[in-house]
Amino acid sequence: MERRLDGTTNRLGSGAARRNGSASRERELSMARYPLLLGLAAIVTWGLFGSPAARPVSAQDRVGGLVVRAIAAAEADEFAAAEQDLNLALAIDPLRHSVRYWRGRVRFCQGKIELSVVDFDRYWTEFPDLRSRQWERGIALYYAGRFDDGAAQFADYQTYHDADVENAAWRYLCEAQRDGVDRASRALMPVGPDRRIPMMRLHELYGGRCTPDEVMAEVAKLADGSPERRSAEFYAHLYLGLWYESRGEQETALEHLKRAAEEFPIRHYMGRVAEVHYRRAAERDAAERSDPGR
Repeated sequence: MERRLDGTTNRLGSGAARRNGSASRERELSMARYPLLLGLAAIVTWGLFGSPAARPVSAQDRVGGLVVRAIAAAEADEFAAAEQDLNLALAIDPLRHSVRYWRGRVRFCQGKIELSVVDFDRYWTEFPDLRSRQWERGIALYYAGRFDDGAAQFADYQTYHDADVENAAWRYLCEAQRDGVDRASRALMPVGPDRRIPMMRLHELYGGRCTPDEVMAEVAKLADGSPERRSAEFYAHLYLGLWYESRGEQETALEHLKRAAEEFPIRHYMGRVAEVHYRRAAERDAAERSDPGR
């Protein structure tokens, strides 16, 4: 799926969460399911009832306004500012757990992996009906070294959306850390059809049925310089880099990860994942080169 910074996708999943609980819980769950509604509600309220000088400002209004501002800051890559606003929102209303989803994302984009996991875990706990959708949590768990939990999250996501090669790839990456690449490859989840080029080729690669050259040959079929080609280049290099890294081929992995993060960056959450991963991998490589005995 196309993973935009605002948390929306351009493809609907195959499952639909069932809602339970009280009316107030239902409203909170609705906001969690569609996080942008929180911001839109604040904007509409502001327009209908005027400025704070014209009426008392409720805690709900203040939280909504802070989330709107945080979303705008995140879209401008101002993740620290976004986190500050989300911290304020939770200070005003600690039980507005849907805000933790946003804070988990902006924390991850800053490389604050452990803090990101804290937020995603709390969000996951508070909204059991939405657990199958939490792919961001799965990615954060991978970086936190919680490979069993990560693999379980991606297996759960498969019940919500079963045509996403990225989900299968991340489960493979978790299982490769735990079981080795051969077992992870044999256990690769079937998916499809993922119509984005070169996602099905990448699925074949992770399953041991094609080569990196065949992946890039698929990308080359797209018109040079087109938006589709640029997106395909990003995803190809990101997942080739992750695949090489899982096999211990660090130098080749870094080449692909750098191209994904710097040469073909995209304005989606996965673009930030690529940046975080490349930065961590480059720092680790530099440390190992400076101290080969580590």
